[in-house]
Amino acid sequence: MATISQFSTTTQFPTKEVEQVLRELLEEVASDSDLLCPDRPEWEPLLDSLRVVGVVVRLEKMLQMKIPPDRVVQKGGYMSVDEAIRGITSKTLELWMNRKPTRK
Repeated sequence: MATISQFSTTTQFPTKEVEQVLRELLEEVASDSDLLCPDRPEWEPLLDSLRVVGVVVRLEKMLQMKIPPDRVVQKGGYMSVDEAIRGITSKTLELWMNRKPTRK
């Protein structure tokens, strides 16, 4: 996983690194979901929004910025890991672009 200090002063959003970290963490959540509910109905999300909030907290630490979960996590969850990665990455990028510069 990327280190916390790597991205604190970067001006360009680290898309590949964010996607890699999200994939690692979300696949773990998805695996746990399959174990907890092996007979999950097709209409039920694979990734529950409450469990995805924990992933966002890890992303906050990596990027050293506040990421309000209600701004990046889709209510109701996600049907797939790829859907979650696309959604969370794009919304985090938007927050990244609008963040206030940090003082040194």
